[in-house]
Amino acid sequence: MDGSTTAGAAQSTPVTRTVSGPVLQVHGPTDVDTGDVFDVELDIDAADQAVPGAVLTVQAPPSGAQVLPPAALTVDDATHTATMQLGDVARGASREVHLRWTAPGSPGTLTFTGRLSGTD
Repeated sequence: MDGSTTAGAAQSTPVTRTVSGPVLQVHGPTDVDTGDVFDVELDIDAADQAVPGAVLTVQAPPSGAQVLPPAALTVDDATHTATMQLGDVARGASREVHLRWTAPGSPGTLTFTGRLSGTD
């Protein structure tokens, strides 16, 4: 094998996830093929602490594109950021927010960063 690829053949693209906040987890595939549609799930689990005035912010990669629906979270095309006001998340409560994405036609790392903040 000479390392060349066939035109139009799917290539693997790594997907990374980072979080900020003790009650937030970001789940998704570790690799996707170019052009694949995949889901990223943001899980808020306030099992041990309430989050008053919770705001979820997601930084999506500049490559690829959001697929709608689901439309609970809409990524701004210019800033690649989405913000969702969750209100008060009570201790013991949980919530899932889904984001559907299409991988770009060229390989490269796709990074999704989630941040959950509150007024406390």
